[in-house]
Amino acid sequence: MGDSRVRPLVLCYHSVSDEWEHALAVTPRSFERQLSSVLRRGYRPIGADSVLDAASRTFHLTFDDAYADLLANAIPVLERLGIPATIFAATAFAEDGRPLDVPELAGEVRANPERLATMNWDELGELSQRAFTIGSHTVTHPHLTSLSDGDLERELRDSRMHVESRLGRRCTLLAYPYGEHDSRVHA
Repeated sequence: MGDSRVRPLVLCYHSVSDEWEHALAVTPRSFERQLSSVLRRGYRPIGADSVLDAASRTFHLTFDDAYADLLANAIPVLERLGIPATIFAATAFAEDGRPLDVPELAGEVRANPERLATMNWDELGELSQRAFTIGSHTVTHPHLTSLSDGDLERELRDSRMHVESRLGRRCTLLAYPYGEHDSRVHA
């Protein structure tokens, strides 16, 4: 297959941790091995602003939930390899870096809250000054398709406004929590 048939890749991760054995986590060793494999295959990393206009054999990396473990386990690898990334933060959790306490992870949060700690605004701000884009992952990480119109508007509008006011940059990217969306959410 020639390059003209290869589409850009967007790789989505959540947690990079040796301590959290969960479907949302990958070990630091596996993370680096996966990225090295993509680079060896001739893919070139690009920033979020280039994804839609990207040529083939490019890739962009994203992280949903802004877990704090990325600071020690992923960011150094990305910087060493020269790979930019987008981190999607649920803004209510970024206020104090508390664990991502959503119903689907309630047992995990009770058992090991430190493993689900999220980055706070200072940490996200520092990363936004480097090769990282900070995007919206809503305010509270709800199931958007089940919200009332008013709650849906608040989740989307307020999260974008929080990112912009806290980081002093436009927020043009959104990752839908749980990947759930429909025509109403799009509108």
